[in-house]
Amino acid sequence: GYRVFYGGPGTAAEESRTQGLWALGWALFLVFVAQALMHRSLARAMRVAFTAFFALAGVGAVMLIFGIPLASSAWMGALISVGVAAAYAAALAAYIAAPGAMVVQAARHQFRPQLAVTLMALSGMLPLLAVDRAAPVLFPLVIISATGVLFSFAASMLVLPALCSLGARKEQNRARRRL
Repeated sequence: GYRVFYGGPGTAAEESRTQGLWALGWALFLVFVAQALMHRSLARAMRVAFTAFFALAGVGAVMLIFGIPLASSAWMGALISVGVAAAYAAALAAYIAAPGAMVVQAARHQFRPQLAVTLMALSGMLPLLAVDRAAPVLFPLVIISATGVLFSFAASMLVLPALCSLGARKEQNRARRRL
């Protein structure tokens, strides 16, 4: 007999969207598990994972502003953004986790190194926008990766310290109640 398969751009786009969501979900899960194992704390792992969500929210907003479709290059940029957000947040979270470390001091200490990494990553990505032939493929990847780097930096410098200070206050209140 004969079989009929329906395909075309619509089916390919739907498969790409499904596979991209799975990859993004796995990336966020692996970030959470790695952070939980590294810090031995679910609360710290949740804080780091939340910074990755913040970076992805910023990437999503930029995608809407620029009208970037959810193609495979856009998914690659989103996965890069998750990795960068996790790396920034893990560096700061490890510093904050040190005994006696203050959250504001940790953010100040990590500001210049993370700013330098952010500027170097952006300066490496921006020349890719000048390549004419690869523009349809590289434009979404570069824009999403660049905004992911920027939002990851903002999340690690603003959101993560705020979450850590809230967590420290809760731990102090619990310690007072025990006494």
